[in-house]
Amino acid sequence: MKKKIIETYEHYAENGLTFADGLDAAIIGIEQDTYRIVYSRKKVIKILTKETGNRFEAIEYAEFNIFDVYVGEQTPIWVDDDFL
Repeated sequence: MKKKIIETYEHYAENGLTFADGLDAAIIGIEQDTYRIVYSRKKVIKILTKETGNRFEAIEYAEFNIFDVYVGEQTPIWVDDDFL
């Protein structure tokens, strides 16, 4: 999905597109007004749990080092999709 988003939207994004390293499988779309990449929090946790082998550590790491980090106007959007 990352490649398709880049091909489709990179020329619209004034400040470029900001992707989270290693989390391409968690991309669920793009917010078309601001061209911010949208990620599934649920999928991020799943990816990190596979890497660490510990769901609690994955959640803790994601909350402090991914979801709460501001990297400028193009900071990705982290959608809580546990209810889907």
